[in-house]
Order: sequence, then C-alpha cells, then structure tokens
Amino acid sequence: MEITFRRIYYSLLCVTLTIFVFYGSIRLELPHRLINISHSVRMIPSSPQVKSLELESPVKLNDTPDINVTAKREALTNATNTPLPTPTPTSSPPISNLYFMKTHKTGSSTLQNILVRYAWNHELIVGLPRSDILFSSYYRGKKFSSKEIQPVPRGRKVNMIFHHMVFNHAEISSLLPADAVYVTILRDPATLFRSAFHYFGKDVSAFRKASKDGFDAFINQPSRYFHGKRDGMFWWLAKNGMSFDLGYDNMNESESYITDAIRTMEQIFDLVLITEYFDIGLLLLKEKMNWCIEDVAYAAMNARKQTRKKEQDIDTTTKIYKWNLADTVLYKHFNDTFWDKVKQYGEDRMEKDLLELESIKSNYREHCFEEEMISNSKVSDKSLKMFSPPGIDVAQYQLRNVMKRNETCIGLIRPELQWWKKLSARQKT
Repeated sequence: MEITFRRIYYSLLCVTLTIFVFYGSIRLELPHRLINISHSVRMIPSSPQVKSLELESPVKLNDTPDINVTAKREALTNATNTPLPTPTPTSSPPISNLYFMKTHKTGSSTLQNILVRYAWNHELIVGLPRSDILFSSYYRGKKFSSKEIQPVPRGRKVNMIFHHMVFNHAEISSLLPADAVYVTILRDPATLFRSAFHYFGKDVSAFRKASKDGFDAFINQPSRYFHGKRDGMFWWLAKNGMSFDLGYDNMNESESYITDAIRTMEQIFDLVLITEYFDIGLLLLKEKMNWCIEDVAYAAMNARKQTRKKEQDIDTTTKIYKWNLADTVLYKHFNDTFWDKVKQYGEDRMEKDLLELESIKSNYREHCFEEEMISNSKVSDKSLKMFSPPGIDVAQYQLRNVMKRNETCIGLIRPELQWWKKLSARQKT
C-alpha cells in the first residue's frame, strides 16, 4: 500500500497554528487544520459509541446506552444460582496462536487479561519471562531475545506471547507457529503522553525532573528535561514510546524512516487495535481468531482513578503531536486503516455484536463485582491488588462476597503478576 507521508501529516494540523517541521534541508509549512484525532475518526453510523477504556481517567462502567442495569439487578436476585455466560460455538475452528505486542498506557493490560484467560482455559502454552512480568531486555531498552522465555513442557510449543518487550520479529517468529496472528494496540498520543507523564512520573528521569514544574512545562520545553539515552532506564517513554516498543528508533523522525516503519508494520501485524474504540477492536480480534464474543468480554484493568481535569487546549495537543511525531503518524495511519476492517466486518453486524458484548460485560459486572470500584490501596487481598507506581491510585473492582471463590470472576481481575505465577507453575517442566 502506497503511503503518502505528507497526506497523513497534513491531517494533523490546525488552521490557527503554523508548525514547521524539518526533514533534512526540506522545510514544510503546515497551515492546515489540526484534527483532534480521538474525536474526528469515523464512527459507525447510529452505533453506540462504546468507549470502555478512557484510560486518562478511570472507566465509567455503567454509562453505555441501551443497558438497563436496574432491570438486570432485579432479574438476578440470586447471583450464585444464575450461570455466567457460556461461549457459543463458531462455524470455523478457533485459532490458538497469537502474538500481542503490549504497548504502555493503551488498554493493553485489559487485552492481556483477555488473552491470558483464553490461554488458561484452553491449556495453551504462553512464552513467559523468566523472573518477572517484563522480559529482562526491556529494562535495558534492548530488543527481545528468544533466550529470555521460560522453558516450556517437553513436546509443547509456545502458542502465545503477550508481555512487555521491545519487539523483535525475527526472535518472536522463531518461537511461534507460522500461522500465529500478530496484534498490537495504539492510542492517540494527545491523551497517552499526558497519562504516561503522570503514571511514570517517578520511573522516567525526564518526567521526574519535570514533576515540580508540571506537564505543561515539560511539553513547552521538552529538551530542558529530556536527554535521550542519558536519562537511563525507561528513557524512551518520554518520546515516541509506542514506536520504541514496536522496535523502531524513537529518535528518528525522518519521513522515509517513519514511512518504512509503517510499511513493515503492515506486513507483520494482522490487526492494529485503537484504544479509543476498544470494544470494536475486540470484535475484530474475535473475528480474526474465530473466537466467540464471550471470549473477548472483560473487566477493565489498570485504569487510573477518576479525577476532575480541565480539557486540554489545542496548543498543548499540537505540541504533544510535534514532540511525538513518529507515534502520531503511526496512530493516524492505523486509525484510518482500522475503519476499513470495520467496514469489512459489516456495520450492521458490528452494531449488533457491540450490544451483545456490552450485555455480556454487564452480566459479569452484575454477577461478580460490587457496584462501586475502589482504589487499589484499599484492596485487602494482596493477590488481587493491582500494581501501580508510588503515588498513583488505580481503580479496580472488588468481588462480591458470594463470588470470592468463583474462578471465572477472580480471573477477570487477577493482576498480571498473579497470572504469571499461575502460568509459571502450570508450565514447569
């Protein structure tokens, strides 16, 4: 597919602002209107706008239209005696081999939870890090090596890989079967970058140095705080973090390099999900894998606790896009192609399936959890406590008393580390 870089980039520009970007000796004056990507992408006509993972603030769980929560509560007077959803069969055999390139602050923890539950329930083999939920190379900012995974049981091969790493296609493909489906997820940098600044404020040197001055100070003068590799561990999260995780040079923002990166991604990845349209993406994943809708139902994971915040002005958004140019162009391109896949799925069918997925999610919430989410700092059961950096509150579900031994409900909110331990124990040779 021929990619016109300038066409992609022009759509990011504002009528009230003139941005100058330099590619070698070429100066591009860009006077066009800046599109707020997350609000301007094409939606399915008349479909419910399901935004289940607004990760800049926590999820509002019961604001989806056409779901009568009160009626469901009255109908489910005895949750322990009402069966949870049972997957309905598909016409084609399900695909079990998948690679998920887990990016940061994109809803990836929720998608990972969907995948780990599928792997557990179908006794699949997961390529696990040896001693933590991150592959060791990631701490050093190095690309993944196949030597980093735990040994798998004799006679078995890895079916899925879905933990954080710097992507290395050659090494991944050496572990997975040839028919493995490759998936990743991208989020609008305008919201992702601000979220990352606060969430990783004490882990990323550039963010830590700017913590007293605030986000606006950082984005107004990023070079004052950011010094590339000299900033040490996780330095890449402060500039084009998605591009880095995907295995690209996050400091190279030349037209030719980003264009080649997009072409390579199109050749490797079968599906690129978009955070802002998470549920729609899950249905595309379900379709690709020949899974049931029940297989992609979820409870949101790792969502920051709700706080009041002022709306981000267009000047700040423009500066974020300019500072994260590679991420912005990647996101814009794959956001556009995402809707081609939705069209292939069928818009009427998508509307119907979105409502079914929301109904299943609502059923899980009604059966499994208390109505209000709570801060992870208030969770007494350490095995179910979501991780968060110091000073960051994460909102999470709490199990209803009658469901505290229900493995289906527990699995929906089991943290990544506990799943890693559970899988590690089962896969010991």
